[in-house]
Amino acid sequence: LCGYPVGARLIALQIKDKNLSIQEGQFLLSFCNNVSPMFCISYGILHAIGTSNILPYLFCIYGSALLFGFFTRPAIPLATGTKKQTSPTESIFQFIDVCIIDSFIILIKLCAYLILFTIISKGLLLFVPERYLYVAPVITSILEITGGLSCISKLPLGCIRSVFAIAAMTFGGLCCIFQTNSVLADTGLSLKKYIFHKVIITILALFLFFLWNFFHNSSFTVNCWS
Repeated sequence: LCGYPVGARLIALQIKDKNLSIQEGQFLLSFCNNVSPMFCISYGILHAIGTSNILPYLFCIYGSALLFGFFTRPAIPLATGTKKQTSPTESIFQFIDVCIIDSFIILIKLCAYLILFTIISKGLLLFVPERYLYVAPVITSILEITGGLSCISKLPLGCIRSVFAIAAMTFGGLCCIFQTNSVLADTGLSLKKYIFHKVIITILALFLFFLWNFFHNSSFTVNCWS
């Protein structure tokens, strides 16, 4: 719940410390690496979607991840790795130094990917005519979530705007995928499986959204696309 790619980073550390097996890590990675609730509520729901009805959208975004984790949990108990013993010679000062350096490296990577995909997104939008109202949100959402939500906020209020925002926040975009990949080095975790699982969770989130609308609004089928 701390945002991309904190979930992936914690899983990678647990695998390297042999507290998790690769099988467990791959299972957890599929649904434990998500957009943060604060960003989701403030910039995603209130700003991009344009509604104060927060709970249904949170349920769609995070409920889809939890449901995916629940239904894909292996029936056979997962094999837990052997916990690595910490050497008594390791000092607290060395530990703090490693944490600081590691944090700065990750932060630089995240900022670099954010800048890179923002530049790519802005460049591509130069070739998109303004009359194609829904092309810009799709392109920017696929590339980078913040810019995508900014474009989505300019769409007319309605179902399509909500669908775009939910899909963008659930999937995360290529920028978040690259950020996630940057913290998975030497873990043995498959990025392809992670992307595939994210696509499934995104589809599930949209299904929950349409299901909620169907039962919440009797005139949903008439007014959804207006």
